[in-house]
Amino acid sequence: MTRLLPLPLADVSPALAESRTNLIINPGFETGDFTGWTQSGDTGFTFVNAASPVVHSGGYGALLGPSDLGMLEQGFDAPPDAVLAIGFWLRNLATAANFFSASLNGTELLRCRNEAAFDFTGYRFVATGSASGRNTLTFAARHGVSYFALDAVFVVVASAPAAVAPPEEGLPVRAALRRHGLRAEGA
Repeated sequence: MTRLLPLPLADVSPALAESRTNLIINPGFETGDFTGWTQSGDTGFTFVNAASPVVHSGGYGALLGPSDLGMLEQGFDAPPDAVLAIGFWLRNLATAANFFSASLNGTELLRCRNEAAFDFTGYRFVATGSASGRNTLTFAARHGVSYFALDAVFVVVASAPAAVAPPEEGLPVRAALRRHGLRAEGA
């Protein structure tokens, strides 16, 4: 069973993310393309760009704006049942009929539907990886008139659940979760 715990940015990055090896290939799309990633579904209006509204860090970011649902995913190996810290930066460039989700091994981490435009927001989660050790991180998106910008994706193995502290009451992550109709585990 996958346990999810949304975390505030300060609890996962940079301390944990920088001290561990990122299991994602081309996490910031710095190759200028989707090297390491697999696209499926509607791949129209989905590309890597160096424009400033798309980039959170580095020189490139991904634009996801297909008319129908399109997926961007990457498989990676981790120790069986590993505790994984997962994160990414997401921006919605325009208010419109839209959809975005992130999932690990088919378990949804985040779902945004018909969101108003928002600036880059860091999303961080802790989840248990698969029993086999083979995992898949999937982003799905659809956007009527614009794009979601995705950048700085990471998945790292946490040495133990205690290596990533749970959020304290009142931290900004709770407001971000409420905006997306979610709540932190145990809240």
